[in-house]
Formats: sequence, structure tokens, C-alpha cells
Amino acid sequence: MKPARIPLELCELIIDSIRESPPWPRRLVGSVHDAQGELLLSFRACAIVCSAWLPRARYNLYYRISFRLPSQVELLIRSLDENPSLAAMVRELVLSPGVYIPFAHATLVRRLRHLRTLVYELPASNTASGNWPYPPHYHRLVAQFPLTVLAIRYSYGPLATTAWFEMFRLIWTLRNLESLHLELYHIPDLTDLEVQRLAATRRPGACAQLKTLVIDGNTMRRCTNCLPVGAFGASTERLSLTWRDGRIPTTVLAHVKKMSELQEIYVDERCGPHSRRNRSPTCEHRCHTIVHRPTGLFTTQTDPPHTGLSHDAPLAARGQLLVPGRPARPVPLPDATLLRRRAALICILHESGVVAAFDGLRYLDEEEIPLRVGHALPPRVVTIASRLVVGTA
Repeated sequence: MKPARIPLELCELIIDSIRESPPWPRRLVGSVHDAQGELLLSFRACAIVCSAWLPRARYNLYYRISFRLPSQVELLIRSLDENPSLAAMVRELVLSPGVYIPFAHATLVRRLRHLRTLVYELPASNTASGNWPYPPHYHRLVAQFPLTVLAIRYSYGPLATTAWFEMFRLIWTLRNLESLHLELYHIPDLTDLEVQRLAATRRPGACAQLKTLVIDGNTMRRCTNCLPVGAFGASTERLSLTWRDGRIPTTVLAHVKKMSELQEIYVDERCGPHSRRNRSPTCEHRCHTIVHRPTGLFTTQTDPPHTGLSHDAPLAARGQLLVPGRPARPVPLPDATLLRRRAALICILHESGVVAAFDGLRYLDEEEIPLRVGHALPPRVVTIASRLVVGTA
């Protein structure tokens, strides 16, 4: 056999690049997460290229394990018995919906000491009325894994109140949780009494180490109405919000105000063809905003008074919504019409008293995606390279 012309280290980098990590707001939600099947096919192809490629391909194959049937748990245990070195490769575990999978098996808890990510796919409403498929107190067994990342996805039909309660029992049980991704397109209708009951189940110190929070769904208003204030703690540094049901509800601001360590906000407002806010029936409108390193995001001073500015007020005037005594200057923004909706977000944050001053704000892009049946047209993307400075520390 002739010696390889390409260094093995470079080949391994190429294999690893197949699992290219998307931006953090989309890492465990949306279509990026759904592409796992194609990744497995690619890694299997790499595994049969030559014996030198096999170890790295095997590592990537076992990096994420998906359980679709209860019997697959025993198959994994058998594989670990035959080849104990595989246990160190497992970093992510994905549970498919609609069936109880006994993944918190004593053998797996003992051996999967490098497992960091757990992805729950909640069942649809036509399976056990959308209830949580796991028995009571199962979250205590799950907490024995060294998990730092949790993703919960639910996309179909109404979500039962029981599943909502069990979901947060699991979240609040994971002491070392650093990243939480929630993709919830349907939310239960909870009464105020039920929200109080949910708050009573929160453990002291829950989400104390949570640094990244991603909430993706249609009904941001209902989602936040079903949450006790401070449900995700106060240590969040990166926050991503995606919704499709209109303006930011005041309940969102109440949760954001508790996040005293917040450094970055990602907002994705989507107005699809079925939204009342969408003016064109043939396009989907998406707005992305990232706020970087807000200085004095939360202040011990008295919150600035409500100025009464409407969302149609001049953009330069919106830049004056600062804590009294801090210097301000007009907001240099291009094309006020294009940025009106995103500037309204800034206005809402300032008027609420949540944000005292921004160090900087960068607009990423604005897309108009034509929606035509049977046609996959590339989106037209307009990139705006601007910087918004509304105050100095």
C-alpha cells in the first residue's frame, strides 16, 4: 500500500467538518437539527474509505445516538459491553417522540460519563394526549448524567399541562445545565393558579449556571404567560427569541429583566403567509437582530420614566431613551422604513426600563423569501453594516 499523500490529521479535520456547527441560536432547533440522517450517511461513507479513516469516522458516528425504539437501548448496552471504548465517544443523545425509552439505564448512567447533550422530541397530541411519556420522578434518574445542554422540541398539536410541568421539573433538576433550547410551537393554557403551582416546584438554585437560552415558537405571548418570572434564573448571557404572533409581549420583558448577566440578544421575528401582520401573501418576512455587550443593561438606578414615544417616532428621538445623566447622541441608521420594525424593538426595550444603555447594536440581515409551490428560490438578502450607539457608559 502506498503511503498517503495527505496527512492523516488533515483527513480527520475534513471528516469533522461534515458536522459543521451552525450558529448557536439554531444549533439544536429547526431544519439544521433535522439533517442528522444525512450526516450519518456521510460518516458511514468515510468509515469504508480506508482503515486510517475508520477511527475518526466511528467517533463521529457515535457522537450522537438517536433512540427511536426501546429495544435500541439494549443494543447500545450490548455494543458498549463488546467495545467499552465507544462510551467515551457518545456526547449527544436524541429521544424520538411517542414512546417511553428507558435511556436512564444504570449501565448507561455509569458508562456515558462524557454525555453532555440531551434532545427530547415530545409526542404529538394523538399519542397519550400529548402527555409526558416518562414516569413520575424519572427526571431524577436523568439528572445522574453529566448533562450541560438540554433541547426540548414539540411541534404538533396541543401540549398537555402534565407535559409542561414535567418538562420544567426536568429543566430545574439539571444542576449543571448551561444551555437550554426550547422549540415549542404549541403551549398549554394555564391558569394563574397553575402557574403558581409550577413556580412552587422550582428547586433552589435551578438554572444557576444557565448561560444560553433559546426559545423558538409561534406563540411567544402564550409561552411567557405560562412561565413564572425568573423561571430560567439570572445568569443567562445569550438569549435567542423567535416568534410569529406579533409584538413582543410585556411578559417577555419581565423575564429579560431578571437576566442580570445578559450580553447578547438574538431576535428572529417571522411574519409568514398566515400572519395578519404580513402585507404580502407571497413572501415570508424575517428580521434578525443581535445586541452585543450592553453596558449597564440592568441598573440599580430608578428605571427611566415612560416617555410616551410611539413606534412611529423619529429614530433619532428614540436614541434619547437613556438613564438620566448619561450622554446621548442621535441614532445614525440607514433607511428608516427598512429598519422600522427592528427600531421598534429598541424602543420597546427602552420604554420598558429593561435596557439602560447599549454599547452597540448590529443589524445582521433582512430577507424576503418568495413562497411559490414547487419552486425553491434562493432568498434575496440585504446586508446592513451599521452600528447603533445610543449612549456611553
